[in-house]
Amino acid sequence: MSRILGSGTLQTTGEDFQVRYLTQSDVNKALSLQLRIIRDLERNKHNDYIIYKDRSELEAIYNTNIPGSINPKRAIGAFVNGKLIAHTIVTKANPKDLPDTSYDIKENSAEVGSVLTDLEYRGNNLMYHLLDAAQKVAKDDMKCDNMSAVIVPENVASWKSFLDKKYKIVGLNKDPFDGASVYYAYKNISGDSKKSFFINNNDTASISASLNTTKEQKDLFSNGYIITSYDKVKKEFTFTKAKFANENAKTKGLEQSSLFVIKNKLASKNKV
Repeated sequence: MSRILGSGTLQTTGEDFQVRYLTQSDVNKALSLQLRIIRDLERNKHNDYIIYKDRSELEAIYNTNIPGSINPKRAIGAFVNGKLIAHTIVTKANPKDLPDTSYDIKENSAEVGSVLTDLEYRGNNLMYHLLDAAQKVAKDDMKCDNMSAVIVPENVASWKSFLDKKYKIVGLNKDPFDGASVYYAYKNISGDSKKSFFINNNDTASISASLNTTKEQKDLFSNGYIITSYDKVKKEFTFTKAKFANENAKTKGLEQSSLFVIKNKLASKNKV
């Protein structure tokens, strides 16, 4: 079974594409996509990297990549004329692998993995389409309330895409697997406001400051601020004081927020 999750038209070529679940018959296509990306990165001397999955790893995921199955992973991809041009994996998250933040994002959460896009097809917003499909899989198939993601801060195109898709960046910490600094992104997909962030934007106090260092950002995160948006013209983050709204909230009063505008030196014209 290979259910269609979305479709569209490539901006650069005018070709139609589809986003669907991947099956065993797509393993060779996924291997080929990884090798093309690695080759292109090496040829163009990019500093980016991908985490390569071998045949056995992909087969294990695709073997039960069926809507409604108990397998905690789902592989999805974008295809043009039968060619796999972008790929990601959605995983039922293990709470132990999720960050310690001020917010209860660990319950019933799905994590969207790295989106691999063929360099030839970048600039078509394929990541947006895969994030939409990943959310559909997490909500309708996995029955999850939340989405999460781990993003390398240097991957500007990636965190821009997540923010555009209404994720909030809720923390900056060390990846438990390789020790690299990573952002943790979160989005509530349940439709229940009690399970989502309450953000009070009524206050107009804001500052523009050069708070670019890891320490300064971590200080803001640890004090209850999250990144809610990014100004692509000014190249500035917006940090907003957030409060988790749920039935067990200790206080009923809504805390007035303070809003910080953070200049970000990492911004670039990366395409997604």
